[in-house]
Amino acid sequence: LRVTGEDYLRSLALHLGHALPADYVFVGEIKDSEAARVQTLVAAADGRIIDNFEYDTANTPCQSVFSKAVCVYPHGVRELFPADAMLQTERLESYAGAPLVGSDGQVLGNLVVMSRSVLHNPAMVEALISVFATRAAAEIERVRSEHVRMEQARLLELALDNLGQGYCIFDKNGRLVAFNSSFVALQELDRNFVRVGRTFEEIARHQYERHARTDAEIESYIALRTRNMRREFDHGTIVLPSGRPLIPSRRSMPDGGMVSTYVDVTATRRTEQERLELEARVLQSEKLSTIGPLAGGIAHDFNNILTPIISYTELMLNRAHRASVEHAELTRILKASQRAADLVRQIRAFSRQADQEQKSLRVEELLREVLSLLQSTLPDSIHVALHVAEDVPPVLGNASQLHSVILNLCVNAGQAMTDGGVMTVTLENVAVDGRVLYSGQVISGRFVRFQVTDTGVGMDDATRRRIFEPFFTTKPAGSGTGLGLAVTDGPIRQHGGDVGGGCAPGAGPRGTAFF
Repeated sequence: LRVTGEDYLRSLALHLGHALPADYVFVGEIKDSEAARVQTLVAAADGRIIDNFEYDTANTPCQSVFSKAVCVYPHGVRELFPADAMLQTERLESYAGAPLVGSDGQVLGNLVVMSRSVLHNPAMVEALISVFATRAAAEIERVRSEHVRMEQARLLELALDNLGQGYCIFDKNGRLVAFNSSFVALQELDRNFVRVGRTFEEIARHQYERHARTDAEIESYIALRTRNMRREFDHGTIVLPSGRPLIPSRRSMPDGGMVSTYVDVTATRRTEQERLELEARVLQSEKLSTIGPLAGGIAHDFNNILTPIISYTELMLNRAHRASVEHAELTRILKASQRAADLVRQIRAFSRQADQEQKSLRVEELLREVLSLLQSTLPDSIHVALHVAEDVPPVLGNASQLHSVILNLCVNAGQAMTDGGVMTVTLENVAVDGRVLYSGQVISGRFVRFQVTDTGVGMDDATRRRIFEPFFTTKPAGSGTGLGLAVTDGPIRQHGGDVGGGCAPGAGPRGTAFF
């Protein structure tokens, strides 16, 4: 076997020390551009390897070596260099050193042999260490190049692992040649399974088997991936068995292999979905703003029609006998007119664009007032549980508007429990960080959160997206106006807050408002 690197230099030092013979042999590497200091790569003394050391070259025979010349002192070297501590301590008599010159002509270090006895054949020693110095310089250069190559490979691997993309190379036979950790992660593979030499089919099979599919499904998936590989890379998105979407990219290599990259577009699709939802919110807000003035005008005209109807009905009731048929019929007319007036009042509240007078008020007092009114209208099958935190501060707001918001959210929750249940009402002080409003704006800070939770049937996503639309209702015809939740959005936004609602079919938050 060919000996290289540090093993070669150790072998060189031991053999050279035995052949000359020499008491000390070492190979050194220059530590600075001035060759003022040397670090030994290998050192041998008295036929054995010793620890490496550093030394200064000033006032030593090594100074002459770094002028690219072989220096031999057959005897008396200790007297010639009295400041060299090693020569004096070890009582060395002779010295021979040769520079290690690289392929570019630069001195890399030195090869030194020293002995406590006289060198009897200086010419032979000079020739021998010159040959060994050439080989040692070549080995040092090779090791340096190998270190540079390994460092470049490490940096390349690090760069590929931090691309945020899966990267792999398959040869012309469909076998894996190289890959990065992102490839393993994005493809949802087992790191212990993926290795150089695996075929595309083996990786595809492993990928699908991890999701516990049947054999028939596995074979179908592998066939589809293999058959559609070119089309997928050129045109489409690969969807893994788990549902993760990847966008692939391919580059052919001259030898017939293929370099591929994969990008996970899950986050991109999520961002796109969030963008569409935000656009829908803004569009809904614009629709509300457009409908408001129109609805206000209609409500005003309709209120003008209702006013004389209610007034004359009340006058006729005062004249009619309480036990008469006319009185009963007029009572029904008056109740219907009052319901119409209530509808007009909701429409006018919905259409009101200007901010109303606001003052400091306690939401807890409004909440308890609303619940006291609801208790008489809710069926006995509905239980109300109230939870109010001790640290709820006052808010700046309009009492009538907030009263309407709380009432509508509670009524909506009660109407959702047709078979009875529990309505949980919570009021607390919370910190909000970057919440996206129904209108599309973002709020942060401290808010009073009012939340109504019920045990009703819940709603699906399609219904949840429309609950604040004016006149939208899930109730049967004639039993709902569709304005209960719509009229809460404007007042809450005027108070710098947010309102939201809905839950998955079953149970959960029915309505939430931030003040």
